[in-house]
Amino acid sequence: MYKKISITITACLIAGLLAAGCGDNRADDQGMDRNGQQQNQYEMQQQNRGDAWNRGARGGDPMNPMNQRNQMNAGDQDVEYQVAERAADEIVQLAFVQSAYVLKTEHNAYVAAVLENGAELTRTMEHQIAQAVRRVDDTVDHVYVSTNPDFIERVDSYIDDLRQGRPVEGFVEEIVEIIDRIFPNAR
Repeated sequence: MYKKISITITACLIAGLLAAGCGDNRADDQGMDRNGQQQNQYEMQQQNRGDAWNRGARGGDPMNPMNQRNQMNAGDQDVEYQVAERAADEIVQLAFVQSAYVLKTEHNAYVAAVLENGAELTRTMEHQIAQAVRRVDDTVDHVYVSTNPDFIERVDSYIDDLRQGRPVEGFVEEIVEIIDRIFPNAR
């Protein structure tokens, strides 16, 4: 009898330890991801407006975003985007910004910024950049800021091609993919 109780208690303890070991240890995260980096969702609330380029927001297929990309490649662009030079000029007036490029959709602005002396982008800087964009365009609901060198280079090249009158059709999809990668929460 004593042996049955002992086996039952041991089995319960082992099961309890196994269950406890399967936990995800979230109690100490405090807004940090597993690499110890702050999870930054500044300006990332889209309020069901579609994804990073508003695909699906104006008659597109929100259940299958690839349909919008295919339509864009076919020349039927659901997304209107602009180079927002006035916004970029306003951003460059900030003391910590060396240069900036801004791509704008209906309600979103995507900023590629080069900071002075290779400074790290802070929340305060992001907020000041967002305010600068909104000073020149009050239709912008969300401002997404990146100092990613790849994004900066691609946007610079894209804007240069536009200014030179070169075709940019294939480049649109590339820019969309980069934005989806850099701003994954912008959906």
